[in-house]
This record gives sequence, C-alpha cells and structure tokens, in this order.
Amino acid sequence: MASPAETSVTYEELRDLENEFEDVETEIIRQQVQLSRPLYEKREKVVAQIPNFWPLVFEQAPQDIDEYIQPQDSALLLSSLTSFSISHFEIENGGSGDPRSVLFRFEFAENEYFEDKVLEKKFWSRRSKGGWTGLVSEPVNIKWKKGKDLTSGLLGLVNAVWEEEKAVGKHWSTVKGEEFTDKQKELKDQIEKIGLGGLSFFAWFGYRGRRVSAEESKAASEKLQEQLFFCCCCCCYF
Repeated sequence: MASPAETSVTYEELRDLENEFEDVETEIIRQQVQLSRPLYEKREKVVAQIPNFWPLVFEQAPQDIDEYIQPQDSALLLSSLTSFSISHFEIENGGSGDPRSVLFRFEFAENEYFEDKVLEKKFWSRRSKGGWTGLVSEPVNIKWKKGKDLTSGLLGLVNAVWEEEKAVGKHWSTVKGEEFTDKQKELKDQIEKIGLGGLSFFAWFGYRGRRVSAEESKAASEKLQEQLFFCCCCCCYF
C-alpha cells in the first residue's frame, strides 16, 4: 500500500494534469472561435434577409428554454425581436482574454413593454480563490414602460440588491437570514412566491452567479500558474 506521502504526490500530479487539460481546452475554444467567426458573419447576413427569423427560433426553442418563456414573453419576442447574436467579447479585435466569456445581444423594434432598443448580457469566465471556475454575470436593468414590467418588479429588485451589495462588499448568499437587508428579504420572498416555473424570460437578465471579481480571478489564475511552474521545476530537478 502506498504511503500517505506518495498518495499526496499522486493527487497533486493529477490536479496539475487537470489544469493542463483545462489550458488545452481553452486554447481549442480560442481557435474554434477564430475559425468560426467568418461563418457566423456570413450567417448573420443571410438570416437578416429572412423575415422574423430569430423570433421564430425562440418560438421553437427546446423544452429546457421554452419552459422559461411565458406567453407575454413570447408575444413580445415574436412582435419585436429583430436581431440576436452571441460574441466572445474578451478575444475580439485580437484580445487575449478568456474565449469562454460570452455576450448575448438582443435588438428590438419599438414595442409597448420597454424603451431599450438593445439589451446585452455579458458572462465572464472567472476563477475564484477557492479554485472554482465558471461563468459569472451582472444584472442588467431594463427600462420598462409604466405598468409593463414582465418581471413584476423582480428585475428591479435584483439590480437594487446588486448595487446595495457592491456598497458593502457582501454577497447575499453569504448572509444569514437574520442579517438580510430589507431589499434582500423582499427579493428572497418574491423569488419564493413566483417560483422558477413562473419567472419571465426577461428575469434572466438579472442572473448573477457567484461574485468573483476580475481582480480575484486574475490573482487566482496567477497563483495557479506559479504552482504549476514550481511543480514543473521540481519534476525537472528531481
């Protein structure tokens, strides 16, 4: 049976290999995005000539997406959505960021629900100091017309809580119930009242995920690279 020390070294080596796999996967995504971009640009020109193309795409969305599109959402998308696109904004124009970071862009014609002509939702690929990696976002505000908020105030609450938390530097998921602010309590109660099945599609613009800043992600990535460099040096030396 291997000693604890030997087992520890084996697990460390496995962890380092997993990190190397992740680096390779990231580079593959980067290359794939670069190679696919001309094709997406061509497709965008083609679908722009097809009447109601994107509204019909959302109308025929798969079940795991369609279940979050309420009848009023569907009516708005069918009548007003003029364009939809996805871009890897951190590597556009020769950027060296993470190719897994994506931006969803929706363009709308004049409609009875909100004033915005463009709604954009960004997702950043981040690494936390605890080792977690994934996509995080920030809530997007929508300028609803009076009495036309399809989220029934939920999106506004999410944005209000977000601004409140930025001021104090504390994510609401780390706060105990008795420490909730009035806005956090209101948001929690409203989410529980509506339930996931009753949420408007436009509530998605309030998605946040974990609060991992760009600074924390950069520091965590640099620390990981230092560890990998140290391990490589040790392997070469011994």
